[in-house]
Amino acid sequence: MMMLYKRNGKKTEYWGAWKTGRSLTIHTGTVGTAGTKEELPLGLFQSAPRLISRLANEQVRIGFEHIEEDDLRELVVQFPYEEHNEQDAVDQSEVIEEALDDCLSQNGIGYLDGGDFGGGKANIYFCVIDVDLAFRAVSEELARRGLLDEAAIACGTPGFDDHSSLHPAGAEFRLMDSEDE
Repeated sequence: MMMLYKRNGKKTEYWGAWKTGRSLTIHTGTVGTAGTKEELPLGLFQSAPRLISRLANEQVRIGFEHIEEDDLRELVVQFPYEEHNEQDAVDQSEVIEEALDDCLSQNGIGYLDGGDFGGGKANIYFCVIDVDLAFRAVSEELARRGLLDEAAIACGTPGFDDHSSLHPAGAEFRLMDSEDE
């Protein structure tokens, strides 16, 4: 998957491309909106990575750029679970991961970056370009599923343990302790 972004005044545009079967999906729009998708069929001997690279280079020439993961923010969604029910937590986390990843990626806001379990906490990590839009989208999706009240949501810098609580507002947010891993 390739994602590029371009600032346009107060808005940020996105351009994304990825392989889907024997075609490429091109997804464009303004961050926070569903945008539009186009399917480009791949020729019999056409290389998807090479075509994505060529199309991305065209976008770079008109001002789009790749944003390094270090320049993105981390959004963490955390759920408590009973330690004797870790498999149930894993199953629930996979469903939530997929729903939230769809919610963020379909709007050009961000993408799933993994998850972990330990000490009665399940953490789901996302790399996002706009914390406010990501928080709003994730909160709405969790509320729609009846899960917002049990979730804790925080933001931080990828690779660092210091996070600021977004939900519940002002609460202390902690990733699992190293002895919990």
